[in-house]
Amino acid sequence: MNIRHTLLLIVLLLLAAWSVAGGEDAKPTNVQTKKKIAEYIAADEAGREKLSAYFKGLPPLAKKDCAKWLAEIQNAAAAQLKKAVQKALGKDDETFAKAGVFNVEAAGAKMKYFFRTGGKRGANGYPLYINLHGGGDSAEVNESAWETAKGQYSVSGSLIVPRSTQDVALSWAVPEAWPLVDRLLYESFLLRDVDPDSVYLMGYSMGGWGTLLMAPAMADRWAACAASAGGEHVQRAFPENLRNTPIIIQIGTDDNAFQRYALSKAYADKLKELKAADPDGYKYEYKEHKGAAHQIDDSGNPKWLAQYTRDTYPKKIVWR
Repeated sequence: MNIRHTLLLIVLLLLAAWSVAGGEDAKPTNVQTKKKIAEYIAADEAGREKLSAYFKGLPPLAKKDCAKWLAEIQNAAAAQLKKAVQKALGKDDETFAKAGVFNVEAAGAKMKYFFRTGGKRGANGYPLYINLHGGGDSAEVNESAWETAKGQYSVSGSLIVPRSTQDVALSWAVPEAWPLVDRLLYESFLLRDVDPDSVYLMGYSMGGWGTLLMAPAMADRWAACAASAGGEHVQRAFPENLRNTPIIIQIGTDDNAFQRYALSKAYADKLKELKAADPDGYKYEYKEHKGAAHQIDDSGNPKWLAQYTRDTYPKKIVWR
């Protein structure tokens, strides 16, 4: 069970209308419950199963108490995470929320990434841009592409550039990539003051492939996405999931290696078909660069992305 599911479970258990054995006199104090929340987050799966009985025994919460308890849960999770960061970075832990190269761990894997913050803070935190680097099937090529991706776009807000965990042509399709990115988001929300409704995914070349695949796979995470000079099979990517997630796709008309142009166009055609059947959803833009091969000017992508915020509670969801 990941931490996102853990937090949701605690909230649901706190909200459950269970009676308290022994009457009102047996009701735990706020201090006791806060302590149990911290214990629950720090425990392993077996420990959490035992502690869940405590939350099931609580009386139902009034609406006014829900926000307070959610804050307590988030604070407990943030405190636990901060201890882990301090242990890993020692005296350099303050750089974690500013800039540097760090590691994230999830799903039994570790991923290196570059982070820096900047720009204007929004009302609910900083916007975050995640740029998936291009590359190929060698460490040398991917390392160079990762370095390039750090300064590839001008963004106002925080920037994360993950370094692919495997040096293969489809680096962003390897099994550990998505849980690692999800963990990156979790850490950034709790310790880097990132706005969960202003997270943007983008990528060029191999990163464009990764964006077209990861965007619908984690569509509920993104405010909007941008894929350039890539391509992905619609049968594998499931564009249907992008019903509430705007996306821009850019491709050169002569970018024919690995079927990049044909696949990008087919992806856009699928979105056009979905839009026709569901006009209220599927905001997308498809831009062809006439006569261009693999090098195109997509420098405007961050500005395009920034116009959107995540639809946190969409009226309709399509999920495949």
